[in-house]
Amino acid sequence: MFVGPSDARAGGQFVAEVTLEFVHPEDPGFRMPTDVAVAPDGTVFVADGSHNRISRFDAAGVWREDIRAVGDHVLASPVGLDYHADAGLWIADSGNHQALLLTPAGALGRKIVPLHGTSHFPPDITDVVTTSDGTAVWLVDNDNNHLIRWNLIDESHLQIGEQGESLGSMQHPFLIARNAEDDVLVTDVINGRVSVFSGTGSPRPSVGAYGIEPGQLYRPKGVACDTENNVWVSDGTLNVIQVFSKDGSLLDVLRGSDGKPMKFEFPMGITFDGQGRVYVVELLADRVVRLEVKQTRPSTGSFPQSKRTKIVGGQARSCTVCHIEWIEPFSRGVATALADSPPSTDEQPAASRGEMCLSCHDASVVDSRHRVWDAHGHRTGVAPPSEMKVPAQLPLVNGEIACRTCHSAHAGGAFMSDFRTAVFLRMPNQASELCISCHQDKTRGPEFGTHPVGGMPWVLPRSLVAAGAFGRSSPGHGNRLESALSFLP
Repeated sequence: MFVGPSDARAGGQFVAEVTLEFVHPEDPGFRMPTDVAVAPDGTVFVADGSHNRISRFDAAGVWREDIRAVGDHVLASPVGLDYHADAGLWIADSGNHQALLLTPAGALGRKIVPLHGTSHFPPDITDVVTTSDGTAVWLVDNDNNHLIRWNLIDESHLQIGEQGESLGSMQHPFLIARNAEDDVLVTDVINGRVSVFSGTGSPRPSVGAYGIEPGQLYRPKGVACDTENNVWVSDGTLNVIQVFSKDGSLLDVLRGSDGKPMKFEFPMGITFDGQGRVYVVELLADRVVRLEVKQTRPSTGSFPQSKRTKIVGGQARSCTVCHIEWIEPFSRGVATALADSPPSTDEQPAASRGEMCLSCHDASVVDSRHRVWDAHGHRTGVAPPSEMKVPAQLPLVNGEIACRTCHSAHAGGAFMSDFRTAVFLRMPNQASELCISCHQDKTRGPEFGTHPVGGMPWVLPRSLVAAGAFGRSSPGHGNRLESALSFLP
């Protein structure tokens, strides 16, 4: 069912109030959740892919259980959710490259495993939504930049879209929704818009345009439609939710009681329940919030509602998609109605900060949430030991290790328009050249941590094998999120 504010009048401000929080009460709590779904009885499901689980809450916000398997299928990095009133909960089981249906009785109702085909990457199913009649589902294949319409009756399927910027093309589609007319809408993360397709797969005009002003999207993440076919879009970098009409005109930015744009902590998935309440996943707050939304009468603070917003001018998108500090008016240190200009210095440009890394490494371009932000590896914000000599070509920030110390998208090879693999190391790391640039103490043989060249594995010292010294084939990534989105109010 598609619902929206009960007080829907054209042209007013959308004012929201947080009325309930959904927070996991046990250890481990949520870690960078991505999506939420609500059943007709008010049961709330939250995708916590970092912990390979779906958490279930009752309508009052009380946690009831963690779902780690559907039938015999153990979940791996589930990202997107959709609840169908008759069938049950659809799960985008991204790590297993499939979609699963959990019936209301708790059993496996369906499994869809798209074929690899000729694509470079295996299917990366980040979200799923059913058609209005329940006879088909739409799957988002994030890595391969297309959608799949899967017929549940005869198992036929149709692939829609390809990589690109033109109408009908996408660059890392992420979360998906359906309106009352059976159009599907998917956040097109790198293109900074919501791509729209008819129920048969024909492209329709997109919603939003790339940029940082009202009506523009920088990192669109979640999308939902209300009963009036208005389109609600969350922006994980600008930290706001914007509301568009079906034709793409901006209606408003979701506001707090003070009339200012309501700020979220990296908003992701959005959905509505049967009473018109809005549920928003906050990735950095590790929670879901439920909002009561009212639409007020127009005021002088409202944004234009009859004008489709154009794409931002100035620097090319291929640059500003990471260098947000170069985009107008941020390049002049001027704020917009949505966000303040981010801090940026020669030593640490905004593009090199942890919040910009997170804007892709949050499952929307590469699901490396655990590997980058939690798993063992280099910690950022830590000063190297005094005896360590860090080469000048591996820049420190205020004398400490930062993401940009080892990583740069401008080193190690051509960009080739592939955002999934665009973040290169600053120098080749074959035979550990990058590692030993700093860790000279690791060059004196296996007893000091170096894998012997030409040796056989079974001659390694047992002490090193037991300690797991050679359990990783590549260096860890920086994994402490630096001042996460601190430049946004």
